[in-house]
Amino acid sequence: MKKVHINKGYHYGSPILKVDFDQNDETSKALVKQFPERKWSKEGAYLYVPNEKGVLKEIYRICKGKVWVDSKGVFQKKSFKQEEKERYEYCNGIVPERYTQTLIEKRYSVNTLHTYTHLFSMFIGHFKERELEEITKKEIEDYIYVLIEKRKISHSTQNQHINAIKFYYEQVLGKDRTLYQINRPRKERVLPEILSKFEVMNIFNSVDNLKHKTLLVMTYSSGLRIGELLSIKPGDIDLNRRSVFIRKGKGNKDRVVKLAASLIPLLLDYVEEYKPKSNLFEGAKGGRYSEESVRNVLNQACKKAGIHKTGIRVHTLRHSYATHLLEQGVDIRYIQTLLGHNSIKTTEIYTQVSNSALKKIESPLDTIMGEMGISNWNTEENKLISTKK
Repeated sequence: MKKVHINKGYHYGSPILKVDFDQNDETSKALVKQFPERKWSKEGAYLYVPNEKGVLKEIYRICKGKVWVDSKGVFQKKSFKQEEKERYEYCNGIVPERYTQTLIEKRYSVNTLHTYTHLFSMFIGHFKERELEEITKKEIEDYIYVLIEKRKISHSTQNQHINAIKFYYEQVLGKDRTLYQINRPRKERVLPEILSKFEVMNIFNSVDNLKHKTLLVMTYSSGLRIGELLSIKPGDIDLNRRSVFIRKGKGNKDRVVKLAASLIPLLLDYVEEYKPKSNLFEGAKGGRYSEESVRNVLNQACKKAGIHKTGIRVHTLRHSYATHLLEQGVDIRYIQTLLGHNSIKTTEIYTQVSNSALKKIESPLDTIMGEMGISNWNTEENKLISTKK
């Protein structure tokens, strides 16, 4: 019988299950396509799924009686030191201890720490047996070029690579910034995907689980980032002022956001049933609810609601919240404050996707047809279309 091998690992510092199988076997390929939340790592060139409760059980169910699941690697016990080494050093190169220490000392977020460490380990692995201090600006630029050409990294990923490298030379070693100035990509102007108010309500109505419904409604109703949602403590909610205190949001900034009055009954029911202790949203065994679980909840809700727009993610609820506020006539500077944006330019992107703003603009075609008294393309009054042969 064919085998699918499952092993523990880390991707950008997050625990994953690496999937290895015979890619020439059509049965195995078809089964792996059914694995929950499967993704491909371009950097590591491997397939993986999140290492979360229920994922391995689902893999067993999918493969039962068809292929053998070899999961011995998942249950191998490792020392804390070994686990930390795999999480932060990865397989590319050993990151200097000073690098992670400096990130921690400068209060960078856990996500940034994981990302920078992973990307810098790739950089070290590329220049094997070289002293980091000897690598030139030209060599660094050539390395970034290889990533663009060979690995097809996106503009945002390119910036992350550059920042991770510059952090070492400028923040850890204290080198002058101009010595390692790297040409940055022209920023892509990608408009966010927006859900209509009708689609938002369809998503909420498709969710039966009280915890799942509450966390999705709260994300939208207060315009929260996923990390902000999962960091909320029960004591951060002020029912009298109808507000939520967001601690150390993006950029380590605190802010206060609105708590929707219509959310309060749902929130009270949730608290009564689940009795959260440390975090407002906790996992089945306590502790902070995982980001991957929130993504799974939204994905399943979209499927049930029959919404198949591409690119929908948890952050889409935040984009939709901001756009709907703008369409309601809320001043863009208030929206900037509610979202916690440093610059008004970041908030202004929602003016480009606001439906109410677009409706106020009349196409020149409509103007021309109105001036000529043409109401329908398929009438004799339409002088724009010649019927002569």
